[in-house]
Parts: sequence; structure tokens; C-alpha cells
Amino acid sequence: MPAPALPLIALALLAPAKTSASFYSPTRNISCELADQRGRTPYAFCQSVAHAHSATLGADGHTKICRGSRCLGNPGEHTPVLRYGKQIRVGRFRCRSEQNGITCNVTATGDAFLIDRTTVLVL
Repeated sequence: MPAPALPLIALALLAPAKTSASFYSPTRNISCELADQRGRTPYAFCQSVAHAHSATLGADGHTKICRGSRCLGNPGEHTPVLRYGKQIRVGRFRCRSEQNGITCNVTATGDAFLIDRTTVLVL
């Protein structure tokens, strides 16, 4: 007789938590990276190449905004697209892709930023 299947909740508890992720917006103008790894500073970082600017959200809820080409990095090869209406969560951070930009927040506090092709708003 086969072993009973584990309920989906049990499988989710057994799956390792995601500690980092990166993605592009559907237009590929915005790219983001989230990291929440033991022993490293946690952050959610997004950048827009159309009008060079970026935002970095720390676990403490503080958003640092940077303007100019010095603020941009290079997304990794094979970085996936996060379609409009979809979200991704890594540790303490969640980012959601919408047609008006990408919103990233600290899930426990709600501290957040919205980045689009021209600006960053601290929410």
C-alpha cells in the first residue's frame, strides 16, 4: 500500500524558504533584486534604466533613493519577468508588478516604495 500523500500545507513547510530572487518588469525597464539571507544585510532593490534611478528598501523600512547612472547595476543573465498583477515574496520583503510600476514592501510593517520609469515614491 502506498504511503499517504502529505497535505499541501505540510509540503509548503518542508520547502526551503526563498532567500533571494530577481526579476524584470514586463517592459524590462525596471529590474529588482530581493535578498534576505542569514549573515547578510537584507534588502529589496529596484532600478529603472529609462531615467536612471534606483531604490533600496532595508528591513528597518528605510528607503534609500539614488539618481543617475552610478545607481544602476547589471541584472543577471536569464532574469525572469514578473508579469503584471503578480507578486514575489522573499523573507521579509514582497514586490508586486503593476502597470504603474513595481511596489516593494517590508511585509511586517508595510513600509514601501513604488518605482516607475521616471521616479520613486516612498509609501
